[in-house]
Amino acid sequence: VASMIGALLACLFVFLGFGSHRSEIIIGVFMTLLPGLMITNFMREIIVGDWLSGMIKLAEALLIAIGIALGAGIVLAVL
Repeated sequence: VASMIGALLACLFVFLGFGSHRSEIIIGVFMTLLPGLMITNFMREIIVGDWLSGMIKLAEALLIAIGIALGAGIVLAVL
């Protein structure tokens, strides 16, 4: 939902003339939403030897990233 709102606001602001590059604004919004710490913890868990915990954290990080991409993709496809 947050990525949908961010993409929608980016398109709106570019349309109103407050920005010039819609894609750069959307990338800036995504940087705060991406699960970077979760990916780091996944690697740490794998290195320590906790395979199950590491794989669960990897799956969670991938699902979050897919949700972020789908949210913005839906808005951009509609507009």
